[in-house]
Amino acid sequence: FISQVPKSMRAVKALIGKVRSFDVGHSNDWMTHVDVVLAARLAGRPSLLELHDIVPPGGGRLVMSSAVSTANAAVAVSEAVFEQLGPLARRKARVVHQGVDSVRFSPGVADPSIRAELSADPRALLVAVVGRLDREKGIGELIEALGSLRRSGVDVHLAVVGAPAKNDAAFVDALHT
Repeated sequence: FISQVPKSMRAVKALIGKVRSFDVGHSNDWMTHVDVVLAARLAGRPSLLELHDIVPPGGGRLVMSSAVSTANAAVAVSEAVFEQLGPLARRKARVVHQGVDSVRFSPGVADPSIRAELSADPRALLVAVVGRLDREKGIGELIEALGSLRRSGVDVHLAVVGAPAKNDAAFVDALHT
């Protein structure tokens, strides 16, 4: 993290002027939370952090919790994200689940041609994953679990839609094997 300090200070300096143009400094990535909180404070603006990352235990969680503790407010998109915060940071954060308008985005009539494209057997159990293909999402564990089901005689198929967030093509290649 020490090597990040000069880069972070340049980012804070660049952000101060921009944050002054707005009512609130906002960050939605744990890697920029500290920069935005510092820039907002120096610009005399409040800061709001949007928390949606599961950060591995260790220094990253400490940095994220410190940023949240220093921010004016933080919104965690799930209990799991909230629970990884330290006790002081939890006082500043609230859980607000990301909602979906179920009237606007309701399932339509099933299209058998799409299912046929994803599975040769229309009666087979079809599991879909839609999202970033990152190690933290547990897709590898899902594949192992489905493999176990198949070995026990369950005809299950998996459709995966997404791409890695940070050029982790090696992870995606590993999922294919």
